[in-house]
Amino acid sequence: MSELLPTESSEPQVEATSTPSVDVPQNEPSWLDSVPEEYRDASFVTKYGDKKEDFFSGMANLTKMIGQRKSDIPDFENATPEELNAFREKLGVPTESNGYELNTPEDFQADDTYNNFLEIAHKNNISNTGAQ
Repeated sequence: MSELLPTESSEPQVEATSTPSVDVPQNEPSWLDSVPEEYRDASFVTKYGDKKEDFFSGMANLTKMIGQRKSDIPDFENATPEELNAFREKLGVPTESNGYELNTPEDFQADDTYNNFLEIAHKNNISNTGAQ
């Protein structure tokens, strides 16, 4: 009988197995990382948190609002007195220069300088709060 000769290796053959790969979740960078540092902590950015879509939706709404407000401003060269008065009222400008209600000391006596100030404020559409 013939004798069995050992193969190249006398050690038992073991089939190589690979270690199963496990997907380790990677922390994705936040969209806020791409925002310039000077704006990152601004309330108009932080109020949206990590929700980039909400931020852009908010900015789109803001842009629409700005466009709407612009339409409230009359064409000063061609506006009627009624349009100008309506605009001034929205700003909080009194109808006449003597309509300002400013906080003054109890013993204050209005003089020409004070009255001139009120006339200039009124002519330049300064609100009562602005004149204060």
